Amino acid sequence: MEKPQKEELTALRAEVERLQGQVSMWETVFDMSHQELREAHQTIQAQERVLDMSNSELKVLRTDIERLVNVESPLQTEILAILSSEAQSEGERWARLERLRETAGAEFCVDALRVLMNVTCSPEEAAGLWDRSQAHARKISDAIGRPFSVVAAMLDFMANEGGLIQSPKVMEIGGFAEMIRHAVVDPLTGLYNRRFLDRVAERELTRARRFEQPLTLVVCDIDHFKKINDTFGHGDGDKVLTDVAAILKEFSRADDAACRLGGEEFLILVPDLAGEHVFALAEKIRTRIAKHNFPIAQQVTLSVGVASFPEFGPAFRDIFLAADQALYAAKQSGRNRTMVANSGAAG
Repeated sequence: MEKPQKEELTALRAEVERLQGQVSMWETVFDMSHQELREAHQTIQAQERVLDMSNSELKVLRTDIERLVNVESPLQTEILAILSSEAQSEGERWARLERLRETAGAEFCVDALRVLMNVTCSPEEAAGLWDRSQAHARKISDAIGRPFSVVAAMLDFMANEGGLIQSPKVMEIGGFAEMIRHAVVDPLTGLYNRRFLDRVAERELTRARRFEQPLTLVVCDIDHFKKINDTFGHGDGDKVLTDVAAILKEFSRADDAACRLGGEEFLILVPDLAGEHVFALAEKIRTRIAKHNFPIAQQVTLSVGVASFPEFGPAFRDIFLAADQALYAAKQSGRNRTMVANSGAAG
């Protein structure tokens, strides 16, 4: 194997080991480890595509990350449903989980620990931990005179007797899922938020440099949006924003990242495409929005600016500034058009 490939494998292996070390969902919620796993997965896919190799070590690493990323199975979904149901006592919850264990077999304990604690064990080890946590819960229940919470029992056991987590931060499972989602997603439009863009942009730019691939920013702004809000109200203004976001998602590829920067401004991060291909994409979005039947008695249009790496500077801020200046030029030229940075091309 060539030296650059060995270095890449070493870096990827270190990243996998780092992520595997974060065993508690309470300790990883603020680090967004699930998103980092997805990004590591994408990096390995890019490595295989560019080098056109089927190296067994890469395949092992990819399998490890896919196992960590793809955590939700039908059984885990059923366990989550039991844990999140409010129409039952804790005693009924324990009983339902035990019945599910009888029907699901050895995988139940593995998935239950993954859902509850984000801990991955062998079936034998998981069964032992589950049984010991149940005994721990019964002991506490006898002491307090009522059934003890499944989540609290597992957390207390793991922190104090199981020894698998330290300094846990307690969070209801539904709230945990919502926090993860809101950490990277704009709540109104469902697009990625600025925080996500700030995290992923430098990584995508690093990948573009490494593999000598283009990276393009498509910056969009709804024309006269303040007038739309003033005329039709903020409720209809929000509907316009969500419709525009849906169209951006419709035209984004799986590897693209459509983000809401704030207000009426959006951005699509487009890896591996530049020039006329991205200009054509931007024009499709612009014309689609101009023809869309929005829930207001007025046409909605979009102005778009486009800039790519490596043409417009080595840093993300340079590329963004070039795209933003192209957007400003589109506004100054009459709006409802696409401008490519410094090229003068317009639609």
